[in-house]
Amino acid sequence: MDAASVNGIVLGMGAILLLAIIGYGMLVESRRMLRDDGRLRLRRMLARNGVRSAAVATEYYETARATRRCVACADKARCDAWLASHRREGFEAFCPNAAFISRTARA
Repeated sequence: MDAASVNGIVLGMGAILLLAIIGYGMLVESRRMLRDDGRLRLRRMLARNGVRSAAVATEYYETARATRRCVACADKARCDAWLASHRREGFEAFCPNAAFISRTARA
């Protein structure tokens, strides 16, 4: 075997390994999302911080991005526990929408 064919084999194996890793990640993420109960917690998070629906109604793009982050969030159990605690502080530690919520609450 010459060096070119060895390099081709190594690159091919690397590509297969990379595709396998990406495929596994997609499988794990899709299973997590399918097990979700489908509840969107963003509205409750905004209300807890004193944000009215009218305040976010004009921020279409940012609200859509926040909704996508909420749907894909991996800390939904932690969010549920925080919402059940009736606290107002502490969501910044785990919420991917903390900046959006805080900015909207100040507006």
